[in-house]
Amino acid sequence: MVLLLTSAVSNILMLTGSLFMLQVYDRVLVSKSIPTLVSLTIITAALFAVYGIVEVVRSRIAAGIGDVIEDSFRTQAHERASLALSPFAEPSDRTATADLAAVRGFVGGPAALAILDLPWVPFYLWIVFSIHATLGWIAVACAALITGILVLNQLATDRGNSINAADQRRSSDLASTIVTNWRSIRSMAMIDAMSVRWAQADFEAQESRRKSVGRTTSFTTTSKTVRMFLQSLILAVGAYLVIRGEMSSGLMLASSVVTSRALAPIEQTVGTWKATSLARAAWKCIRQWPEPEPRNQPVTIPIERSSLAVRAIATGPLRGGLPLLRGVDFQLRSGDAVAVIGPSGAGKSIAMNSIVGAWKLISGEVLFDGSPLDQYTGSQRAQLIGYLPQQVELLAGTIGENIARFDSTATSDEIIEAARYADVHNLIKTLPDGYATPVGASGVALSGGQQQRIGLARAMFRMPFCIVLDEPNSSLDQSGEIALSNALAAAKEHGSIVLLVSHRTAILEHVNKVLILNNGGMQFFGDKEAAFREGNGVVSFNRKAARDVA
Repeated sequence: MVLLLTSAVSNILMLTGSLFMLQVYDRVLVSKSIPTLVSLTIITAALFAVYGIVEVVRSRIAAGIGDVIEDSFRTQAHERASLALSPFAEPSDRTATADLAAVRGFVGGPAALAILDLPWVPFYLWIVFSIHATLGWIAVACAALITGILVLNQLATDRGNSINAADQRRSSDLASTIVTNWRSIRSMAMIDAMSVRWAQADFEAQESRRKSVGRTTSFTTTSKTVRMFLQSLILAVGAYLVIRGEMSSGLMLASSVVTSRALAPIEQTVGTWKATSLARAAWKCIRQWPEPEPRNQPVTIPIERSSLAVRAIATGPLRGGLPLLRGVDFQLRSGDAVAVIGPSGAGKSIAMNSIVGAWKLISGEVLFDGSPLDQYTGSQRAQLIGYLPQQVELLAGTIGENIARFDSTATSDEIIEAARYADVHNLIKTLPDGYATPVGASGVALSGGQQQRIGLARAMFRMPFCIVLDEPNSSLDQSGEIALSNALAAAKEHGSIVLLVSHRTAILEHVNKVLILNNGGMQFFGDKEAAFREGNGVVSFNRKAARDVA
């Protein structure tokens, strides 16, 4: 409401220049009164100052509304973006944050303000009609012509903008893939082939962008040219009417300025149509987002650090009519360490993602001390879960911040303690800035083993109750293996539950239970000795077979 009110005041004050021009030509020049000219100039300056203040307020209100929209959907956007690589991802998940940014930029930018000014076009046209009907009809014809250009712009550019966005995304994804896999590409002499492939994708993206920009520029230029010519036409017709004595010279100039003001919102809308189209498409995607699930936290549940129960969970997309992971059911007590083994594609990582809450469940439940994970607060979940994924990625920040999970309340002693658990403290001390060394996209480059050990320290920060390690020794050398063994021993000593996915059978000596997954289902769960006992009735699995499966 306030935005509409400020838009009304702004558009009324826009008549200041026309009225000043009218008074100067029809009153000051006729009377040759200097005091009148000075008074009119002072009044006009004051009105323009008010106009400037109103425009600033209007812009800030629009930006504030954009901020409110962004705040309302930010959590959903980030949650959907985090699902972009999961099997539950929707096509809109990959662009969730970009869609929200497009809507926020539209609402807080000139495109939305131009649309708010459009309802005032009839008001300005009415003023031109009041000056002279002929000029009014010419102004109406101008408005209709520019509106027609706007409609043609929409019809001609919408599909092109969609194609351009898809080509840009394809080129960006390929470039990101090349950067991520540069070691394989360089070592296996795929540089030339991938360069050609990316060059082709980039060329297609540039070509579609060139066509899209060309179409938009053509319509914008046409609209601007038509408006400038028709403004001159208004001036010419007005001069003709002055010669015929049907109006004054002041009214002639005022009508030209008012007509220009009437057409300006239409022209601005044409010029910002691409942003408007993108925002409209983005808002359509946002409107299709499901309502966020309610997060009821009426009471803070105490963390007992006693048990983890996985009850018949099923998750992942359907494969052959069945969930990718199904029927996984087991229970662990404080101090248990479980080796999760099975062939590639058995569902080990999917199971771990489900337990830590990274993937939603189709059915079943995961209970910590008898309660689902979503019933705990965010700070409690940090106490419950420590997770080292297969692909370790350190976030932009310092090493210390990464280990502390960016918790501002973390102390130096807690960070160093976690680093010592992963035996990475001495390594960090050798870096240029120690724990303050920046890592991430623009930070210090670390080896895979170094990242993995820092990721292990992050997983063990404040010794969570359930520590899930997915291939924790895939990039570790012998010293790293020793550090991992010591970390597992420390976790068990603190009463933590450890779930360990590994293809290396040497790690089995640190566990007391084994979970065997195969083809998306649970094949065995029980004591380590039972898992390798011949003819146990659950699975015939001796140590040699264990190495083959692992």
